[in-house]
Amino acid sequence: EKCLLNNSINYLKLGINVKTWNNSIKINLIYDNLKNIKTKYVLFADNSDVVLVNKIDNIIELFKTFKCKALFNSELIFYPKMVEKNIFDFEAKLVENSFLNAGLWIAELDFVESMLIDLIEMKKNYFTESEQYYYKKIYFEKFPLIQVDHNSVIFQGLNRVSKNEIGFK
Repeated sequence: EKCLLNNSINYLKLGINVKTWNNSIKINLIYDNLKNIKTKYVLFADNSDVVLVNKIDNIIELFKTFKCKALFNSELIFYPKMVEKNIFDFEAKLVENSFLNAGLWIAELDFVESMLIDLIEMKKNYFTESEQYYYKKIYFEKFPLIQVDHNSVIFQGLNRVSKNEIGFK
């Protein structure tokens, strides 16, 4: 939040009033608040475990170089484990030790709406508290419209990275 404020970027803080939390709620929270977004692009970030690694004013230009509709950050460890084997195999063959993480992403607003509708439909047929489960399924279905920032060009997730592996200068 401080980074966004320092860069004069408007943001919505979601989930403040949610009494019983599970991560899959994020999908509905984002969808329910799309009407409040007036920009062409949406940047979603969890409240922890993510870092922007490039100047924030370059994000849109960098995003466009990926030639996709949605770009997710990467993480070293595949999670959650209960995702179908064909989805794991798909991700594992793309880039070694780099997997989609749903904690930080940027996308075109029009695509976000259609993606979230698909995710909400998925949630009717599967139940897990991990929103990442649903995002991995949609990644498998929509690739290359959905891609992962495997080289941390724009951002880097810190989820499931031990404290002794992180350093800042």
